[in-house]
Amino acid sequence: MTTVLNGMDSQVLNRSVVFQNKNAQTSAEKFSTFLQGQFKVGGLFGDFANALKLMNFWTESITGSVTESSRKMTEAGSVLKNYIGALEFPSKVASIQKNFAGLNKGTVESVAEFANSIFCAGKSFFDGVELAGSRFGMLSKETVKFFSPLSPIGTFSFAATELTFKNIPELKNNWEGDRNQLTSTLMKVAKNISLFVVGSLALVAAFFRPICQPWVIPALLTVYITNSIAARFFDGLILPAKNAI
Repeated sequence: MTTVLNGMDSQVLNRSVVFQNKNAQTSAEKFSTFLQGQFKVGGLFGDFANALKLMNFWTESITGSVTESSRKMTEAGSVLKNYIGALEFPSKVASIQKNFAGLNKGTVESVAEFANSIFCAGKSFFDGVELAGSRFGMLSKETVKFFSPLSPIGTFSFAATELTFKNIPELKNNWEGDRNQLTSTLMKVAKNISLFVVGSLALVAAFFRPICQPWVIPALLTVYITNSIAARFFDGLILPAKNAI
């Protein structure tokens, strides 16, 4: 009798070990797939470039002065962001074509999505202009300055569209629903509110003059990047794969 019981205990233990190994393997595979999907032209790579752009701000906030290392990292982040934006331009043009076809729906959302795709393509185009002008000296400073409003317009449009037609409706739907879905939505709302304010302030500065202290926009961008990275990991590792951003 004791032998039988010991055999049953052994089987249960073996099954438990196999189950744990499968879970560990599944988590590792999920993490690997998540990273493969994120380290592309955009995704976490784009967040990394944006983080580097803020190194001067963070360094000065912590130490009281900008260092040579932070200057180099900020410069590297700006160059990376320009490259990313320029490389995304073909996909932005494809988005215009897709959303143009969607105008047949005749809804406010379809019109907003079409306009947003144009503005986002403009922002991507400016990244290419800035790369060609400021980095390679192929265009004059006047030309780069002429196209510079495209960047805050694209930022403002993207954040406003995401908040209006995605984040706020999701927040209403998930408020009393699944806690994980709600957490994900709240991070995206915080991310895009920060980006919306940054776009608004930068847009005013582009056409008129700056209306805030120099530290405000970097601080808001820090909030944006923090929530962006958190939302990517949360959606990619906690929520089902279809929710990953």
